[in-house]
Amino acid sequence: MRSIASRLRAGTSAAAVVLTLIFGVAAARASTRPKVGGTLRVELSARVATLDPRLPAALAQERLDALLFDRLVRFNERGTLEGVLAASWKSEEQDKRWHFQLRPNIKFSDGTPLTADIAAQALAPILGTSFQVSGSSLDLVIESAQPMPDLPERLATGHNFIFHVAADGSLAGTGPFTLNEWIPDGAPGRAIFVENADCWAGRPFVDRIEVSFGVEPQRIEADFEFGLADVADLAPADLRRASQRGARTWSSKPVELLALVFDSQRPGVRDVRLREAIALAVDRSTLANVVLQRQAVAAGGLLPQWISGYEFLFPTAMDTGGALSLVQSVNSARAPGSPAPAPLILVYDASDAEARAVAERVAVNLHDAGIAMQTQPAKPGAAPADVRLVRVRITLPEPRAALLQTFVVLGITNVPSPSDNGPEALYAAERSALADARVIPLVHEMESCGLGATVRDWMPLDSGEWRLDDVWLAQNADASPAAAPAAAPTSPAATGGQP
Repeated sequence: MRSIASRLRAGTSAAAVVLTLIFGVAAARASTRPKVGGTLRVELSARVATLDPRLPAALAQERLDALLFDRLVRFNERGTLEGVLAASWKSEEQDKRWHFQLRPNIKFSDGTPLTADIAAQALAPILGTSFQVSGSSLDLVIESAQPMPDLPERLATGHNFIFHVAADGSLAGTGPFTLNEWIPDGAPGRAIFVENADCWAGRPFVDRIEVSFGVEPQRIEADFEFGLADVADLAPADLRRASQRGARTWSSKPVELLALVFDSQRPGVRDVRLREAIALAVDRSTLANVVLQRQAVAAGGLLPQWISGYEFLFPTAMDTGGALSLVQSVNSARAPGSPAPAPLILVYDASDAEARAVAERVAVNLHDAGIAMQTQPAKPGAAPADVRLVRVRITLPEPRAALLQTFVVLGITNVPSPSDNGPEALYAAERSALADARVIPLVHEMESCGLGATVRDWMPLDSGEWRLDDVWLAQNADASPAAAPAAAPTSPAATGGQP
């Protein structure tokens, strides 16, 4: 573009230059103004069997449920709670009873008005029998025999969605989209969501979101490279290759813990010295930087550093010599002439390719320390294993609530709740939970994906929660030249269905 001075020298009037500048700025702003319409194409590697929040929900299901349903509260980008369907909330009786005042004049997508009674019917089966949930008018009450100081934080994550059950058994939500097509058994599965024009919070920017799930990683990588996916759930190695070729990628903060959890009743791992040897033998740095392609960080504690502020106090360095010394002390305690112990059995989620790679690397590390270990996928009805590789998604940015949530998932029950929310009390509780090496943290992994050239306002939370209703699609002319061009999907149309 020619400069202002050159235009003046060429005889252009100052008024004309000013007008040009005004309209030029307006045009630039118009080119970046959010646009309404279009179809966002999402590809996920995980399978999704249902969209019913009452059933156990993995991350992929929660992300799709969030398109249809709202929670009472949520975390904002600053990590603080804000109301969604709840306008306000307060506790009574030392946090054993909570009142949530619902917003008025909200309707489900089937036209049914939101009431506290409907919200109570939705939450009761999700929260379980330890809670009493009731509602009258717009006042929702949740009670428990035990104090629940972190209840609002818990309700802001997971599958704590509010829904209405219609006469035919289908579920209606208050979220930004409604379900148009649902084929969970396809290869891959497919779901189509269309904008909810009557959503109480306003309609989303895109008209449709087409989701393919249970997609093979190789296909996801190829579809993303050729512009057939706007949001692509890329494996760590695929994400790195996409970044190297200039494609847009996104990674959350470390939000998933991979840890070894021992069955201390099993004879092979009953000795705490052996478990401590395993903790010293693992090369966490290689797991994070090589196996998981720098999409993870070594973990010595349960909570990542960005949540706890003290995770650096837990050691992560490999000490093969120390591990060998502990193994020798365990072996010397065996009766003379007794047979060598059988290899330990480490099981992992068969559908988790990254977990398998981590498990196999752990077995190599233990072999170097004189510990025999076999890895195998978990199978229903199989004999109990010595140790499990467990993945825990840490969804709460508030450290006390996050630590208690992690204790529950890992089955840690012998540690009293922290006396307060200060870092000293939390550190003491976490250190106590890890003292017997029944749980050994390995890495904290990030959640990542590739983003197409036309995707705009991609603003997930630090915890990795997506906000797809805020996303809009630019025209191809506005797209970044470094990213792959957008193209029309080629998969056949799906038939209708219900979650």
